[in-house]
Amino acid sequence: MKRLLYLLFIFLTNNVIGQKDSLQISFYVEPYYSIELGDNTDHNRHAPIYCYNRQNEVDINLGLIQFAFKNNKTRANLGIGAGTYMQANYVNEQDALKYVFEGNAGMRLGKKELWLDAGILPSHIGFESAIGSTNINLSRSILAENTPYYEAGVRISYTSINEKLFVSMLMLNGWQKIRREDQNQIPSFGHQISYKFSDNFLINWSTYAGIEIVDSLKQNRLFSNLYFDATLGTKWRLMAGWDIGTQQLQNGGKDTQKLWHSGAISAQYHLHPNWDINARAEFYHDHDMVILTDLPDGTSLYGATVGVDYKVLANFLWRFEYRNLISNKNVFYIAEEYQMQNNALTTSWTYKF
Repeated sequence: MKRLLYLLFIFLTNNVIGQKDSLQISFYVEPYYSIELGDNTDHNRHAPIYCYNRQNEVDINLGLIQFAFKNNKTRANLGIGAGTYMQANYVNEQDALKYVFEGNAGMRLGKKELWLDAGILPSHIGFESAIGSTNINLSRSILAENTPYYEAGVRISYTSINEKLFVSMLMLNGWQKIRREDQNQIPSFGHQISYKFSDNFLINWSTYAGIEIVDSLKQNRLFSNLYFDATLGTKWRLMAGWDIGTQQLQNGGKDTQKLWHSGAISAQYHLHPNWDINARAEFYHDHDMVILTDLPDGTSLYGATVGVDYKVLANFLWRFEYRNLISNKNVFYIAEEYQMQNNALTTSWTYKF
């Protein structure tokens, strides 16, 4: 058996993966422990979040294996994942797709960096990723938790020769949907423009336009996300984003139009070669319950977060965080009653190799 596997490996490396081909395999795992202060009723977090959403138990937010292949003309990515992130975000997907973190293939169009990709893609919206070690804060902002982490469709993208400009146009199956609803035969669309003014400053603008099915009724959704990413000197990193969206019944009047908007700003300070501290302030206004459908009409949320990161190894990060969420209404179910505040402590360990 060992000899057979060895011969297969030699065959693949010599015949499938050529000298100009690149195949990378990576592994990522993120165990965590979270606790809501004052609550011991169950193991679910009582907030509109989809990462680190279990408490009073050690769990895995995301365990992931990724394969990335690329040569001069083609590329492909496949990621298989498990954990509470996958359970919460893929709950409406078909059984066979609940574990597909990413799965796409693409081809170069011409000689420039113009690519056509299709399949399950990372979201083109926002500055926070499902992979925790890439984000400033341990937890995700409410803004990020309530926009797509992934999308399915076709993307055409262009990167300039100096890699300062990135532009993409997308045709999608919907708002974080691999499978489109039977009632909807019209694709959704989006775009992304990123520009690096320097190695230390980037601005990104993304949009989405599509149809959502709500109570068997078609509604038009328009959405815009704007953010910047700035590195200040050798110590500071600052990221800030703002979302705004509207949703309206097809053939409806002005009174059917609903609006929501949100914002977040995150800062990180490099304290020591192995230590970073971070903070975040955020708000989320969805008075018409377009996105936060489980909360009362007229709800607004505000949040403050502080955290500490310790780099155990170059690829091993230990994170600690305190998060406070406040609402203008009693929306957080804590200690068997609804309250206006939610306080949580979370620690996580991220390992990538």
